Amino acid sequence: LLSNVGSSLDPYFGVFTCRVPGTYFFTFNMKKISARRTAVHLMKNGRIEATAEDDSTRDTSMLSQAVVLHLRTGDRVYTKLASGGLLDGSGEDGTITFTGFLLY
Repeated sequence: LLSNVGSSLDPYFGVFTCRVPGTYFFTFNMKKISARRTAVHLMKNGRIEATAEDDSTRDTSMLSQAVVLHLRTGDRVYTKLASGGLLDGSGEDGTITFTGFLLY
């Protein structure tokens, strides 16, 4: 975890909980590690808001997606692996990034 201004991101579960209502920009990047279809959803309160997927037969590739969401206090935003496999982001390779910030 590089930065968590306002402590709205739970670093253990990877869930952002909105404390300041407004319009937010979110993006995520993840490294695929399986030679089969891999899909990752960006979720808001249990609903899919965006999906990044790769169905190539390569063992590794990067998945990324970005979205602008209007959030209310208490809304929860997180990523969910729908299929395939990802590197877990441990170590120094930075294989997983999840960024969000308030636009207005």
